[in-house]
Amino acid sequence: MARAPGTPDIPEKTRQAIALYLAERSANGRIKRGAASAAAKLFGCCRQQASKFFKERFKGLPTAKRGRPQAPVDTVRIARRIARVSATPHHRRQTLRALAHAACIPKTTLLRYISKQHVKRVTVRVKPTLSVEHKRKRLAYALAHIERPIGRRLHRVHHMYDTVHIDEKWFNMYKASNTFYLTANEAAPYTSSPNKRYIDKAMFLAAVARPRNDSHR
Repeated sequence: MARAPGTPDIPEKTRQAIALYLAERSANGRIKRGAASAAAKLFGCCRQQASKFFKERFKGLPTAKRGRPQAPVDTVRIARRIARVSATPHHRRQTLRALAHAACIPKTTLLRYISKQHVKRVTVRVKPTLSVEHKRKRLAYALAHIERPIGRRLHRVHHMYDTVHIDEKWFNMYKASNTFYLTANEAAPYTSSPNKRYIDKAMFLAAVARPRNDSHR
């Protein structure tokens, strides 16, 4: 019985098992009557394939190439498309649709290049430009909330149940992190800002405290 379309190729171990099965049921290089059909039914292949595997191993016939032939890779076309991706400005490479339109490359082709690692997807976030004084103040604030209870050796962080932060919440008008599609040999663009106040924001006044559970309610 012939294999159904889409069935994967027969593994090498199964081919060897079919050949050995038919070798035990052959005489003078000829397969006995009904042996090929029995092997096909046992191993789930067609009779012609079972006979072919036997001839390839015990009659010295050349082994056929497995699977479909590989399509030739057009390296010149790939290199030209990768060059168009590199020449596209970063602000037009934040989505696949925008990159496909700017570089005149089909979206499905870009997806195939991503799977083959010709193009990569990276996320870039704005890094804070911290000075040594900023880092020192951050460390001092964190150490101020470390305490060691009397009679204990281990340090612990203050529970902060009695602390309420009155803060102004600022929301950026545009994203601080962006996604770009780059070629395999490109580095991710580095973006920094001395302070987030340089980004347009909307402000909300908020009170922030650690949640507490009231067992009487």
